[in-house]
Parts: sequence; C-alpha cells; structure tokens
Amino acid sequence: MGFFGGLFKQAPPKEASFAPVHGEQMFVGESHYQSELVELLKSRGHVSKSMAECRVPINEPFTARLVPEPRNPHDANAVAVVVENHTVAYLSRANAKEYRKSFGTREGQVAVSLWVKPRGKGIVSVWPQE
Repeated sequence: MGFFGGLFKQAPPKEASFAPVHGEQMFVGESHYQSELVELLKSRGHVSKSMAECRVPINEPFTARLVPEPRNPHDANAVAVVVENHTVAYLSRANAKEYRKSFGTREGQVAVSLWVKPRGKGIVSVWPQE
C-alpha cells in the first residue's frame, strides 16, 4: 500500500496509496524550524540550555502529523510536518504533490526521528523512521 498507506487511524480508500518519490528527499525546510526542533529535543532531556551542550548523536523518535495547507502562498500542495503542535518541516514539493493526489486534504501521521549527527554543527534534521 505504499509508505503512507498506513498513516490513517481509519483505512484510506483502497485506491489511495502513496509511495515517496524515488530519489527525492522526504522532508525539507528544517533549517527554518531549528528553534522548534531544539525545543522538542529539550522536552526529551537531550538539551539543557543550548545545542552546544547536547551529546550527539541524537536519534529521537516522534510521531508527526502531516497537515495539508491548501492556502499556502508558496505551494497549494504544501503538506506541513507537525510534531507536538510545532511545524518542523514540509514534505518536499514532489512528495507533497503525490500525497495530495492520494489523500487530498486529509491529515495523516508518520513516525519520524529528530537526528543530530556527530560533527553536525548542532543542526537538527527530520527523517522518516524505517
């Protein structure tokens, strides 16, 4: 049924399935949401005051809501990635278009990891969990 086929509490219609676009990065825009991402890591005890104090690597699981934004001024197909009421990224344009073709404006959810790699200069990334 594709990567997003199991995202809904109720099963989507049988014809609705979504597979991420091959070779396309799933999530984009995390650089604009670093303060929100750091706050989420603080809530899990990984960061006390600043990212300079955190121990890396960090690979913290969260559940993200996928929230279509049909009125987004940059892309009518935009789908926000929201963790604990914080927008932390967006689906890439190609993946958002595929998601919207399959699910329209219905919200979904996906398991993600917030990842800080060693020597990553304290940048928090969002990755889908396998």
